[in-house]
Amino acid sequence: MKKIMQVFMAFLCACGLLFQGNSLIAYAAEQYVLHVETPYGVTLDPNYKWAVGMTEYSNLGYNVDVYARLTINGQKVYCIDPLRNTIDGAGDYTASALGTYTGNAELNRKLGYINALGYGFNGDTSDEMDFATQIRIWQEMRPGLITHIHPDIQAKIDIINQRLNVMYGNVSFAGSTVTLQGYGKEHAQTLEDTAGLFSQYLDNSTSGIHTEHNGNALTIWAEKGDSLNTTVSYDALYAYADPVSQIAYTSPTSQNVGYLGTSSSKQIQVQVKLELGSVQLVKEDFETSDTPQGDATLEGAEFQLIDDTTQEAVGTLTTDAQGNSNVITDLPTDRTYMIIESKAPNGYKLNEEKAHVDFSSIEAVDNIKSYTGTMKDHIITGRFEIRKIITDGKESEITKPEKGAEFIAVLKRYVDHYGSVESAYEHHEEFADREYDHLVTDEDGYAQSKELSYGTYIVKQIKGQIDTDKLEAEWTFSVSEEDQEPITYVINNRPFTSYLKVVKLDKESGKEITASGMTFKILNTDTDK
Repeated sequence: MKKIMQVFMAFLCACGLLFQGNSLIAYAAEQYVLHVETPYGVTLDPNYKWAVGMTEYSNLGYNVDVYARLTINGQKVYCIDPLRNTIDGAGDYTASALGTYTGNAELNRKLGYINALGYGFNGDTSDEMDFATQIRIWQEMRPGLITHIHPDIQAKIDIINQRLNVMYGNVSFAGSTVTLQGYGKEHAQTLEDTAGLFSQYLDNSTSGIHTEHNGNALTIWAEKGDSLNTTVSYDALYAYADPVSQIAYTSPTSQNVGYLGTSSSKQIQVQVKLELGSVQLVKEDFETSDTPQGDATLEGAEFQLIDDTTQEAVGTLTTDAQGNSNVITDLPTDRTYMIIESKAPNGYKLNEEKAHVDFSSIEAVDNIKSYTGTMKDHIITGRFEIRKIITDGKESEITKPEKGAEFIAVLKRYVDHYGSVESAYEHHEEFADREYDHLVTDEDGYAQSKELSYGTYIVKQIKGQIDTDKLEAEWTFSVSEEDQEPITYVINNRPFTSYLKVVKLDKESGKEITASGMTFKILNTDTDK
């Protein structure tokens, strides 16, 4: 029998032993001497508390064994050969790896668990636990051999067996993956071990996530700054470490004993990933997409992001000149959101439609579920009217409409760029449809522009009737507000007048004839009158 030794390597050096990998190599080994102590005496009564019965007889003919404390050169060891009697002071022991002795790696692992979870575990160094540990070793080495175990010792064996059940049992949520959908304990997830083993596990990891271990329940949540992907690890009963090497001491004359070491504790892991949402919005013109019309801009649109669960705004999206908003990040993904436009960009009408964000249908990329939506606004438009008349304005009269008068209207910034209305209009095919117009008056002298985009325009007459004066002056027209009433321009082109000089020539000589009293008629070639 033996006790867990924390100074095992120091002991090996003192004993002249060297480990290479997991193999024990003896070099210049000193003598290994067994010391036997029987604190409660020797008996042949199997019902004695400190004795057990056996179904077979030892080499000396006994079917009873008793509790004894065994050491090799001061190191606590346990009997691994119960059918041979011990000789106190036997010095003919040799050391080898326990694996070589048993040839059974799983058996050795279980012996290491029994050694670790029996005598000395949780401070129990009672002789009852020491004897119970020895008996459990015998039960593994020679199943069915031991009988007549005293109730006090059996109670300690039961404790060891309960601990072994933790080592060999399976926590129900071991190996699972937890997906957290937001920061804060409100988004925590709790795992419950239906096997009832997790209460015996120790937290032995630095996971970068927040956890709470309460009995068989594990609660996991994240706070800002925690890892997006991590693993939480828990060790059964004692902290995980590399196994302590095991040694078999064998003798040709005395009982074989072993230093059984400590097997690595069973470890379970839970994968944790944190999924967060992000929202960005792109503002576009309903008709021209990413190109604003007129003097309007896509910059400055504002949207409120509303949490559908709390009905509270969680952020504001504001667009830049390209129509791209800022990004709202670190959003919980276990809920839906609504986007409402609270301010339209300059030159556009407010879009009263609402966009909805549902992260459940969005694939996460590097733990982020990204929503990028597009909201289109209608441009503010306005129009003007022209009423074209002909009158000399000398007296009150019924005016005459001018049919066929032509006008062009071009966005002022294009006129500034090209230098004149006419030059700008030559490029009108490069403009948006609402950024220019060509008007021709009807028989009533009336013309109405198309709905022009928000902005300032230069209007100019380019053609009129031949017998009227064309309006040479340009003027500006502005669309500046939503639902702007049409502006009417009344334009009077007075009749064209000039002096007529008649010279009478001789038909044959072509010379000028000076005469008076002659009369002439002037004929309108259009009407022959």
